[in-house]
Amino acid sequence: MATQTKFMLSSPFFLLFFACNGSDTIVINHPLSPNQTIVSKQDIFEMGFFLPAGSTNYYVGIWYRNKPLQSVWVANRNDPISPSLYNTSLLQLSNGTLTLIVNSLPIWTLPSPSKATQALLLDTGNFILKNASAVVWQSFDHPWGTWLPGAPITSQINLTSWTKPDDPAVGAGSYSLQMESNELLLKKNGSQTVWKSGFWSNGGFPSFPNSNYLYNFSYVSRNGVDFFTYNVYNESVFVRIVLLASGELHHYVWSEARREWFSAAVQPSHPDFCTADAKCGANAVCDVNYAPACRCLEGFAPRVKGDWDLFDFSNGCVREWALQCEKEKTVFSRVMDDLMDLQRLGNQSSGGDLFVRMEQADRPSRKGKKKVVVALAVSIAAAIAAVVVLSFCLWPNLKSKVFGVVHQDLLQLDLHQSSRAVERNREYELPVFSFSSISAATNNFSDANKLGEGGFGPVYKGELLNGQFVAVKRLSRSSGQGLEEFRNETQLIAKLQHKNLVGILGCCTEKDENILVYEYMPNKSLDVFIFESEKKLDWKKRVEIIEGIAQGLLYLHHYSRLRMIHRDLKASNILLDAEMNPKISDFGMARIFGGNESRANTKRIVGTYGYMSPEYAMKGVFSLKSDVYSFGVVMLEIITGKTISGLYDSNRLTLLEYGWNMWKQERGLELVDSISEVPRASSSVALRCINIALLCVQENPDDRPLMSDVVAMLNNDKAAIASPNHPAFTVGTTSAALEIYSVNHLTVSQVDPR
Repeated sequence: MATQTKFMLSSPFFLLFFACNGSDTIVINHPLSPNQTIVSKQDIFEMGFFLPAGSTNYYVGIWYRNKPLQSVWVANRNDPISPSLYNTSLLQLSNGTLTLIVNSLPIWTLPSPSKATQALLLDTGNFILKNASAVVWQSFDHPWGTWLPGAPITSQINLTSWTKPDDPAVGAGSYSLQMESNELLLKKNGSQTVWKSGFWSNGGFPSFPNSNYLYNFSYVSRNGVDFFTYNVYNESVFVRIVLLASGELHHYVWSEARREWFSAAVQPSHPDFCTADAKCGANAVCDVNYAPACRCLEGFAPRVKGDWDLFDFSNGCVREWALQCEKEKTVFSRVMDDLMDLQRLGNQSSGGDLFVRMEQADRPSRKGKKKVVVALAVSIAAAIAAVVVLSFCLWPNLKSKVFGVVHQDLLQLDLHQSSRAVERNREYELPVFSFSSISAATNNFSDANKLGEGGFGPVYKGELLNGQFVAVKRLSRSSGQGLEEFRNETQLIAKLQHKNLVGILGCCTEKDENILVYEYMPNKSLDVFIFESEKKLDWKKRVEIIEGIAQGLLYLHHYSRLRMIHRDLKASNILLDAEMNPKISDFGMARIFGGNESRANTKRIVGTYGYMSPEYAMKGVFSLKSDVYSFGVVMLEIITGKTISGLYDSNRLTLLEYGWNMWKQERGLELVDSISEVPRASSSVALRCINIALLCVQENPDDRPLMSDVVAMLNNDKAAIASPNHPAFTVGTTSAALEIYSVNHLTVSQVDPR
């Protein structure tokens, strides 16, 4: 039997005793002893027993291999191993559970919902328990002290700090990082908020360092759970976000050149962050109020651009062009050496002002610049002309490459793998499927596979080789909805991820075809259930659907990567999955809004009458409040079971008129669809929902709530709600200058030819 040698490695962080056993797995009846470790396949992470620096107790943990040792996860954080019993320790997998045995007694057991047959350390740093069919537990769901790329942070899965630098236990004064709504909160003792990240948008947070070159944060909704995670662009770069016992959240990046971890940023902003010697290197300013904190002086650029992209500022900055001081006849005081340890101080600080003089002679000639600009402009114009000419000649071959390069086989698609791939893809580029595979999946677009037809064209049910289903939307050549809407869907919906938005799987642009492939919704659209008597919904499900639609719209308006207005929200565009969860669909008419935009005008009015707000239908003015109006109409339809296109009561009133009159007469409960049978205990909820719906359809858009307010009112039945003003009862005539365009079957006053 081969003997194992005991080594000792020391670092400022912990001591480790190990001999690698050459495996990444712990299996039944083969325990891990104090002088052994397991190593991930690509030699990135290692797991075993360790001793934190300054501590007398031992723990089982995970760390980056072949780097100055710092743990990224601790198993028995609240159950340390005393020095006298260290050599009696074993980590073993037995009876389907992972147990830490010390002196023949279990001191820590890893609970799992079903029996595990092996424990595996992955190259992501995730330690998992699995059986023959599935993963039954993972350390990523318990991020203790360190947040690794790919790990989730949710409202339930929190990053918790060590109690002290030498004690990983959770105790009084511990800090936690958790998700709340669309931002991250840092809390002390689980309740006292000490820092907020700001709302997530476009792959980042306002209070986090600008990480465009390093990693991006994602908002993901999977299996009914919303969470934040982050991914590193370059897999050769190692990053970890660590919540220290002091409550500071440090972004550590590994510098291979320096062979050390360095703190690229810290939250909350700490005044001592800039006091470290040469924190930003030469000719750079450190400012804790910005992220990243280091910036080159004007006229200077990073000495090593690649280092700055990784938040390593130690090499500092150099002049973008050489000084020509010998030509200057004026006598002046100057500093010839590099400027070190510069900080931008607050107004109340005692520091002095620094003036960096940029002489005209220091800069390249303006005349020379103009010549370069003119020459460059001519070259660009010539290149554009050449591209235009070539495009006409090569368009048939280029068209299929507009959305991608390789045509994939739709029949071979695995929907579960596909959804995970989309979440990992930073740019959310759509897969491009071959026309032949789509045709085969839909049985050559047979009528038997046809699910329906909208303004875009017919929609077909497609079956994959593994028995899974997809929905295939094919642009009709006679469709009023054209390439602009097709492009809108492919570019917008691919960037959206939310449980209440329909997911797109890919597209096809072969020949003259324009096809979109979506996840299949077996229960079709909401209008089938609220307007057809044989498929009525109970009251509880109606409320759940209303809340789901509200969450989807809130994401579009405030939290998505691209802040947008849907512009065609209606019951037929709300699809229902197998569990009857609502998913907003059809983004062909959606419009992106900039961060400072509040409203916009258009001469091309798109949407469906009845659902369009009056200011949009009559004047072409649309805003977030336009979607709120449409949501209010859909909400009334769900509550009443009546369509907006119908007339009700003996006076032949529109749904809004009818609802308003009943509300004013305090007969609100009579509006509720009789088939839904509202329980007596839910009467107040029903009246509250009607109130909210009427607030959304008020005639004046300024009176309507934002979707954030709507969600708050739906979720908090104790909050006071304002009384609604009268809704818009009619849609007035439109100007002849407006192009009226409906994507539905409803009559429109004018359609201009395309």
